[in-house]
Amino acid sequence: MTHRFRCAFQTPLVRLSRPIAVWRGICGSRARISSAVCVVALASLCASSVKAQSTSAADTSSLPALLQSSLDASMTVESVLLGDRRALPPIPRRQFSVGTLPLPPVSPGDTIIVPQVTGEITDPELKERADSLNRSLRLLAIEERLIGSELWGGAPRTGVIPRKDFLEARINLLRDMENVLQIRLREKLAQLDTTIARVESEIEANRTAEIASLEDYLDKYPSSASVADAKFILGQLYYDKERKRYTDAMLRYTTEFQRYRMGLLPVAPAPPVLNEAVSVPFYKSVVELGTNPDLVPYSLYSLGKFHLEQARDLKARSDESRLTGRREEAQHFTHLSEMETDSAKAYFARLVVEFPDDSVNVPEAFYVLASHYNMLGGPVNRDTAAVYCNALIRNYWYSPRYQNALVMLGQINYYNGVGTRERAARNRYFSNALAYMAWLARDVDAFTESQIPGVSPDPPRMMDVSRRDYAVQFMTQIITRQSPLPGTEPPPPVETAVKLVTAAGNPPFGADLLRQVGDKKNSDYNTSGNPIDLVAALTAYDSLLSRYPTYKEGPQIQQVVIDGATYLSDDPAERYRIYVRQKLLFFERFNRNSEWARQNQDSPAVVKAADDSAAAYLETGARWLYSTARAANDREGVRRSLDYFVKFFQTYPERPQAYELNWSLATELRDLGDYERAYEEFMRVSNADRSQYREDAALEAVAAAQALVEMEQSGSRSPGRAQETQPPGGGR
Repeated sequence: MTHRFRCAFQTPLVRLSRPIAVWRGICGSRARISSAVCVVALASLCASSVKAQSTSAADTSSLPALLQSSLDASMTVESVLLGDRRALPPIPRRQFSVGTLPLPPVSPGDTIIVPQVTGEITDPELKERADSLNRSLRLLAIEERLIGSELWGGAPRTGVIPRKDFLEARINLLRDMENVLQIRLREKLAQLDTTIARVESEIEANRTAEIASLEDYLDKYPSSASVADAKFILGQLYYDKERKRYTDAMLRYTTEFQRYRMGLLPVAPAPPVLNEAVSVPFYKSVVELGTNPDLVPYSLYSLGKFHLEQARDLKARSDESRLTGRREEAQHFTHLSEMETDSAKAYFARLVVEFPDDSVNVPEAFYVLASHYNMLGGPVNRDTAAVYCNALIRNYWYSPRYQNALVMLGQINYYNGVGTRERAARNRYFSNALAYMAWLARDVDAFTESQIPGVSPDPPRMMDVSRRDYAVQFMTQIITRQSPLPGTEPPPPVETAVKLVTAAGNPPFGADLLRQVGDKKNSDYNTSGNPIDLVAALTAYDSLLSRYPTYKEGPQIQQVVIDGATYLSDDPAERYRIYVRQKLLFFERFNRNSEWARQNQDSPAVVKAADDSAAAYLETGARWLYSTARAANDREGVRRSLDYFVKFFQTYPERPQAYELNWSLATELRDLGDYERAYEEFMRVSNADRSQYREDAALEAVAAAQALVEMEQSGSRSPGRAQETQPPGGGR
């Protein structure tokens, strides 16, 4: 009987899967469907397949305690089995939201009628399938409400349902939407591929037609004055055609190489080669004819570049033959490479001599030659490359290759210095490398400062401002990582950096250079614990702050100095003295009235944070100096500390500490016998509305005035009272 019942119930499950799939397809098109469809379908299928079972009420004693909670349920779940409809236990209430849309209060409109299969099902497999069907129907009903909220707006009226069911329904809905989007995206990509293929086909057809037309023109009119123009255009068209072939071949090669790496091909594919020789005959004809001087410079440059690349390829083949022991073949390729290089130099030389005012092709020729010799390596070749770079930067500073040439010069001198053992030559190379990198950074700073919004520079100049950061990093590397010669020490990095910045006239990049040098030495100290590195770092930071007082990150730098300066002495008293001195220096440099604060008004939060630290440091320093001088009975030290008291309440009169320090200042002046100033300070304290010393200050002001009168009558200066005064911050 169990087998028959299983087969009978299995049939409606399978038959119901197709309507559910159709329903999901409708959801994918964002259409609503009534849940009553599921009710009718399930009722009819179950009524035709299963006999009536017991109609006794469901026993909920075995349900989890969570489901037995007496919560109000606005979502009614109805069971449908042979016409028997009974409500399931109430579903626990869960609060949730979709996006930022809150759920509305529970109302009859939130009720969802969901058909459910119930009854005494003893077969485990059949019961599992029934539970799966019930859950699917609940999720579909929730998805229906979600789609409705998307179509008509507002919060999804899903009623009181378990959060797990809601999230699962939403995930299913999002997965369906994702599948639809993926299908549409694939369709769109297919359309784009078709459009691209059509456009490329049209371009190729037009190119072929243009080539045929120009070749026909040359055949018919070989003596025309436009022959050079036609051949130049033919060279460009053939090169474009070859470039397209090379690009397609490279794409195929990439795919085949990936298959080779996966083991799907037994032999690695050969990489494609770009045949740049297709346009060489046409450029040679343009040069030989010389009828259009506007086309000759580019033709000469293209011919020289072609021969130089040939020389590079032959040099690579020569190196390969030499490594495999084929010396004669290597010598042959070397000879051919030298011949190609001579041909390239001949074309470039003609370009420079005949068209010195060409601002595009001539600097490109210099840079190509410099790159060629720099890649060959060795001091001699690098020096040759430096000659071409110098010719470029001196005569064509507006060229896009100008910055590249400066970078190459810096690298050439650095590597020449690393490979030189003679100390004088080594230092000269390093100095030149620093000079070229500083030149590059200074040019970027000048270019940035000269820019006017909306106005282009005249003459137009292409400047990559990111090269500045590279130049500063390269200079930092040279300064901090110079490899010493055997038995020698490298020059002090901070001293070298300071000399460089001074020689350059304290340019803007100097602040970043000193910062990076200080950071590098500070990092070295944290790694090695060598106090020499700490001294170097603090020296670099102090030089930065003294040379660039408006440096925006100055407060952070000064804080690093404060934290690190305490490690400069083994004596605790001396360490704290250095600590206080640096704190007072922080106030002098970064208080609200400083030049730094005025220059950084565009960052009020940064200025306020620095000013708060300055106030705290000034108070701490003033109190410490005062107490130390009092303990040592140093009257001159006391007077100096009182100056900081004055600075505090003059700079920060609104702070509560100002009244305490002002009171301490007045009492100390009284004890020093300076009754005139004491009277002024006592009066200032007594006139302060928020001061807690107003009454005492008024009495002391009267006493000070009386002492002044007595001094004037006696004609002598009173040594002042001998009674002890209260420490700063105390009161009477």
